[in-house]
Amino acid sequence: MHIYFEKEFFNEFIDLELENKFVVDFSDEFLEKSLEYELFTNFEEDDFHNLLRSNPYAQFIVDGLEGITYGCSIDNFIINKDTVHKILLVNNFDDKKRWKTGYEYISSATLIDKWQIYTIKRDDLNLPTTLNENRPIDLRFSSWDDLSRHKHPINDICIYDHYILNDGYSERINDNLIPLLISLNKMSDNKKNIKLMCFDNQLMPFDLERSINEKICYIKKIIKDEVGDCDVEIIIEPSRGDQRQHDRYIMTNLFIIERGKGFNIFDPEGNINDISRINFFFNFFLRNISLLKELREKIERIEDLSNMYSINN
Repeated sequence: MHIYFEKEFFNEFIDLELENKFVVDFSDEFLEKSLEYELFTNFEEDDFHNLLRSNPYAQFIVDGLEGITYGCSIDNFIINKDTVHKILLVNNFDDKKRWKTGYEYISSATLIDKWQIYTIKRDDLNLPTTLNENRPIDLRFSSWDDLSRHKHPINDICIYDHYILNDGYSERINDNLIPLLISLNKMSDNKKNIKLMCFDNQLMPFDLERSINEKICYIKKIIKDEVGDCDVEIIIEPSRGDQRQHDRYIMTNLFIIERGKGFNIFDPEGNINDISRINFFFNFFLRNISLLKELREKIERIEDLSNMYSINN
């Protein structure tokens, strides 16, 4: 996980209304609890240490970091491929850039509005999936369009749900995977990288005519036709006996979305298949880092198994 820290950010930050609720939350939830990140900055090392001696807010962000790279430009930070999990703390600029690059830029001018998206104090981070109209619409998940309430710049989408490509009667790809991806894709204008994880025996098992490779090509074509310009990778994990997956996740560069019963939520009539709740985790919160690391390790293990499976088949 990487954070970019531009010189001018903290000079502008201390001029904000520091008693504002969202400025306080940003400092408490993010700056003061920044652990296990790598920091990149356009400061040279001596200038950065001078800042640390004069600005307590700057000190917050360096405590517990895994490393610091000095003299780094924003462009070099963006093209670094070590991780997709990045946030930039920058000088005031044209905010439209975030929607074109798929990365989040936070400046003093945009901080208050943006931290309303990411704060841990949101009351819609844990929602029932229900069509019950007696429950306020902003306190339930009733449609894939509801993902837009957590709109953020996206460049990377990984769906860790081994049944998402089942395409059975109540688990149609066109009712779930496609509208899910369309909703995420609308969040920013850039090209997305999409990765799907699936058990081999859950890859469209009711389609007996196509081989696994033919099914993969078919699904990729549907996604590209319906979602738009994207790169799609489908990772096939060999199933073992009655092996099942319980908790299932969608991971973007900034959020993890979790649902115990998975993301085949809606049947062809628009009814909800089960009552499992849906949860949203901002990746950069200290309390969520262990979940992110655990999930990335699982995905790497599955990719290794998938490579072995491809070699042996």
